[in-house]
Amino acid sequence: MSVITVWELAIKHCLGRLASADKLLDDYHLSLARYDFTDLRFNSVHALSERGLTDSHGDPFDRALVAQVVVEKLNLIGADPELAKFREVDVLW
Repeated sequence: MSVITVWELAIKHCLGRLASADKLLDDYHLSLARYDFTDLRFNSVHALSERGLTDSHGDPFDRALVAQVVVEKLNLIGADPELAKFREVDVLW
């Protein structure tokens, strides 16, 4: 699970845009353990690869997620239709 995802959730929650995320954020590490997931940390290789993305979509969280997926050769799972604009990845969901 990308740390970018939980970071975005935490920020939106603090801004009052995801008030219902309390339990999800409180139980985040328990959920990771339950499903045998680990944190995928964001690093400089991910950040630098963002320069080569084809879409000019400006959401920095989406761009960071796509950069991670490209570098790590992973699948991107998400329901946001904006993610489909990136030609570098196939979005599952």
